Amino acid sequence: MRKTLIAAVAGLAVTACLTATATPAPTVVDVTTAGASGNGVDVNGAAFHYANPQPTGTGFIDPFLREQAKSTDNGVEFGVNTSIKGQIIDAAAQTVLYDNKDPVNYTHDQLLSEVATVNGKYRFFLDANQVGNGPISLTTFKIFLSATAFTDAAALGNFLTSATPAFNMNGGPHSYQVDIASDSGSGSGDMYVDVPITPDGTKPWMYMVADFGQSGYIANDGFEEWWTRSSVQTPDSASALGLLGIALTGIEIFRRKIRA
Repeated sequence: MRKTLIAAVAGLAVTACLTATATPAPTVVDVTTAGASGNGVDVNGAAFHYANPQPTGTGFIDPFLREQAKSTDNGVEFGVNTSIKGQIIDAAAQTVLYDNKDPVNYTHDQLLSEVATVNGKYRFFLDANQVGNGPISLTTFKIFLSATAFTDAAALGNFLTSATPAFNMNGGPHSYQVDIASDSGSGSGDMYVDVPITPDGTKPWMYMVADFGQSGYIANDGFEEWWTRSSVQTPDSASALGLLGIALTGIEIFRRKIRA
């Protein structure tokens, strides 16, 4: 009887320990469509939204981070915007292989002051590229501010593992996974996020760490591309009406000249 009781108590202790240490599944934030449940949901102060601006190819946007999973990554993709090429970084005796893509004009250091702001938050856009335009899951999203632009890979690696992020999607009591569509593959946007970041005049440089595919939908095709400003602007209704009026006036003047 005593042995049975001891075994039962031990079994309960093991069960309690396993329950206490089990990692809960991340909360899914679905922004795969315009009406998806995750649009505008508060994620530690940030808000993710479905978006489909077109076109987003070369000449229309100014990307600061391109990342693409390698064949050996098993669908997990990990990128950081840096002008450093040679992406192996040894930090705290660990080798981190970033999935950044060259050339430097598409993946580079970024000044926070050059990031677009909307209603006091910093706005970042994403163009995803998946097989069959399927979804992809963003599982890590951090923003760091630095006093310097890094030129040494080891220094950057140490910074990213030791500094406190200015924003961390998973920095609160809950972890999140943002499911994002890749509606038309490369060349059309898929998501934007408004992020609360407190500027620091002594730390002008912004570094984004973005990880895809740790859970949910893996990265399975071309590169994912982050940018913050676009040369393709959508005018508001008042501006659109003004432009329409100017166009109609020009047409009428042209017609009168032809009739004269």
